[in-house]
Amino acid sequence: MENLSINIADLTKIVCEKIEKAVGFIYDPFGNKHESRQQLVSRIKSLNLPPLEEAALISKANKIIKEYINQNDILQIALDNLNLRQTKEQQKMYEMDDDFLSRFFDSAKHISNDEAKLIWGHILSKEIQSPGSISKQLIHILSTIEPKHAELFSVLCKYTLVYSNKIHKDLYEYDVIPFIDINESTLDYWALHNVTYKSLRDLQSKGLIFFNEEGEYNIYYDGYISSGDRFNFIFEYYGDKIEVKSNKVFIPLDDVPIKNINVKNGKVIYTDLGISLMKAIDIDVDFNTKSMCLPHIMQYVKSQGFQVLYNSPKLDKDIK
Repeated sequence: MENLSINIADLTKIVCEKIEKAVGFIYDPFGNKHESRQQLVSRIKSLNLPPLEEAALISKANKIIKEYINQNDILQIALDNLNLRQTKEQQKMYEMDDDFLSRFFDSAKHISNDEAKLIWGHILSKEIQSPGSISKQLIHILSTIEPKHAELFSVLCKYTLVYSNKIHKDLYEYDVIPFIDINESTLDYWALHNVTYKSLRDLQSKGLIFFNEEGEYNIYYDGYISSGDRFNFIFEYYGDKIEVKSNKVFIPLDDVPIKNINVKNGKVIYTDLGISLMKAIDIDVDFNTKSMCLPHIMQYVKSQGFQVLYNSPKLDKDIK
């Protein structure tokens, strides 16, 4: 399929046509939801029905309008986040699975929390740009989580690094790694972000994380180093590079692979579905967020006896 040059207006039209054909949902770009509700209620009242019947119809109308608003808001978020550089073929829009769209919008109508709407909107945007990239299982799980779970997952994402080193598959398969050092000495810090043992157990029950209440997870080093070198871990944090180096010089014998060298990352790792969700949503990590989260992550890593090299002079003073 030849790449086609399209603009946001064309892309929006294509997406909305596809969704309308698949599920009968009509997108309102002008957002006249209040007027629509008033018109519908006025029409019902004009029928001069018995009071009980009129009240029942108005209640039903309000429910329908509310569900429509939820769907419309989520679609608007998705459209606002479409990336033209990643979406060049109109044909991709028509490859979206009708069954996926039906399940998505049937669940989306119940999502009224703003934080949850953001997650659902980014999920839909990801699926629009890469049809088939979002599993129906993830949609099912998202439909069961409460707003507090969505907010908690967003917090975990802000304390997540991406590990750039090669990872030994038998030891640690996950390259998207949350650093959640919750324990007796840090309970107060995490409680400020509504991260508790109970909330983590709840999120684990939803299938998005594994929570090791009795111990900690580790990131293992896998590779070769020359005599006299220090092994290092390379991470990325929302566009920034972080290097974690050992304080000790390692002297290998006969180039034997390094074993059992690790950095603890706390009590949480993502499940496969959690990784899919984390990669699909667009978490807003601005300078203020980095100023709050990154120093805590780095202090935790440094407490294990590592040096931390970070390429942001503005924040570097906070993590030394």
